[in-house]
Amino acid sequence: MTGETPAKLLMGRNIKVKLPQVSHDLEDTQVTCWDVASKRDKREKEKLKLRTDNRNKSKLAELRPTDQVLLKQTKKDKLSTNYDPKPWTVSERRGDSAILQRGPKKILRSTSQMGRIPGRCQGRNDGRGDSDTDGSHKTAERTDNTHRNRQNNQAANTPRTGMDESRQDGNSEEEPLAARRPRRTIVKPKKYQDGAEDFGTDEVDDSEMDGETSNEYKPGRSWN
Repeated sequence: MTGETPAKLLMGRNIKVKLPQVSHDLEDTQVTCWDVASKRDKREKEKLKLRTDNRNKSKLAELRPTDQVLLKQTKKDKLSTNYDPKPWTVSERRGDSAILQRGPKKILRSTSQMGRIPGRCQGRNDGRGDSDTDGSHKTAERTDNTHRNRQNNQAANTPRTGMDESRQDGNSEEEPLAARRPRRTIVKPKKYQDGAEDFGTDEVDDSEMDGETSNEYKPGRSWN
């Protein structure tokens, strides 16, 4: 990202050139090259960081002292969790890092390895216990919403017997929508209509039943 060759950054000049040349102000050229390369490298790295943050939708870690966080841990086996289930308390913020405390032990870790527990913070006055006021309110609200949704589902799945009985008795003032729409006239086939018992049967003539016209096989009769 510096835009200069390694030889020029190291020695202040390019090693391989078409024509041999001698630079009298070698030190000044090297210092100027370092300054330009440093500024260019810093500018390009800032652009790269901005593009990466926008792509990953990165946000600043909103961690404050007395917040409860979970710390990433090294997985020992496939059943190990990504975060340590025992929470840590943020004691102090130092830039993109924070000092965590759990009992007498204190550690310094990057905020990227922490996961804040919402609604939980260490007591500021006595320093003991967790103030779960926000967490209890959220739990109660979540329970109420679950109970309300369960009641709505039961009401939706319950058959409306009263409405059906009123429609059967003719007491309903509003006619159902399906009855008000025009319907196609359905006509039964002729063979299913009344008085069509003989439909599809052929009358047999007595002459056909005569032995002369019958194709029934008889002993001594020639079929030629």
